[in-house]
Amino acid sequence: MGLPKGQTNNLNGRPPGSANKVGNEIKSKLARWLENGFEQFEEDINQLDPEKRATMYLKALEFIVPKRREQLEDNKEVKKNLPAWLVPEPSNN
Repeated sequence: MGLPKGQTNNLNGRPPGSANKVGNEIKSKLARWLENGFEQFEEDINQLDPEKRATMYLKALEFIVPKRREQLEDNKEVKKNLPAWLVPEPSNN
């Protein structure tokens, strides 16, 4: 039936950076779906009024360009070289 909770036959665990099969499969399917439906999506976006189109554009942009604060929090090397007043306060999340 399986091993008791907390016990494993793989003491090293999954190697860092190894692919998650299910995740990669879903990502591939989503990518194909987006590629195949992109023209229709583009037509739909172009039919929106300018304000809603701008909102959609900005929301989509968030997936491509990281926010400045995220860049600073993720890049420890950059933080070392920044003046103290420019380093963002750690979040309380």
